[in-house]
Amino acid sequence: MKKEISDKVAEIRSILQTASAEELKSKTQELSTSLQKIGQHLYGQQGQQGQPNPEQGGQGPQPGPEDGQNPNNEGPVEGEVVE
Repeated sequence: MKKEISDKVAEIRSILQTASAEELKSKTQELSTSLQKIGQHLYGQQGQQGQPNPEQGGQGPQPGPEDGQNPNNEGPVEGEVVE
């Protein structure tokens, strides 16, 4: 995959000054498709492992007042908007 991406980038660089807009659009679309394949591959690996990403800390978001919950369970609180 790395060689495929490198080749496509090199091809785009080589035609950058001389190619038409349509040609550049076509080549960048091919590159984008190849990059999406890499993303799918990486996403698939993470899902297969069943392990959370270590960069994410292994935990989901913790519920709290910032999630719209009242920490004292007092019910809705009325407020006034000041402009």
